[in-house]
Amino acid sequence: MIPILKRLHAFDYFCLFICGVVLAIICGGVMNVVNGVVSPVYFWWVFFYPSGYSNWIHNGLYFHTIREGLREGMLFGMLMSAVFTVFVVWVSKASSEFLFSVKYLFKIANIAFLCWFIGGVAGILIGIIFHNFLSYIVTDWGWSQFDRYAYFWVTFSIWGVYLGNIVALILGCVWFLRDWKAKAKIIS
Repeated sequence: MIPILKRLHAFDYFCLFICGVVLAIICGGVMNVVNGVVSPVYFWWVFFYPSGYSNWIHNGLYFHTIREGLREGMLFGMLMSAVFTVFVVWVSKASSEFLFSVKYLFKIANIAFLCWFIGGVAGILIGIIFHNFLSYIVTDWGWSQFDRYAYFWVTFSIWGVYLGNIVALILGCVWFLRDWKAKAKIIS
């Protein structure tokens, strides 16, 4: 038997899902705008070197980098926003309003940005402490020391945001659950 809900906020949940996807797309784009400036060499190596294409144009590569960030943001956003929206529906028994739920998306995005930054800083520190780490990749190409640190920033910032998305989603769900229980306690 399906329980009868006081009010089904279907449009609110649709908007919550869409806002989560759009926010993730924006985050992915912004992160790759920064990463594309910091280390175009990283993206050249990732996108073009395995195929042997060496005649790359910086602007074309930069815009390809941004498109990749937008695409990955959309994919992560669809998955994570779906999980968060289902969690909100489940915890609130489909009675949470959009304005109550949407603020957690911004908290999730802030945690993801923080993990992206921490990952980049960790990459630079790893490059400084273990200066031979991944040196087999960069020694033959004549990269400068700055290029190596920039490569480490981008590599570890990407892994930081990948892992940070999971952490951010878990924290966002925990915060929503805590606040929803507090709101339900006040109402009843």
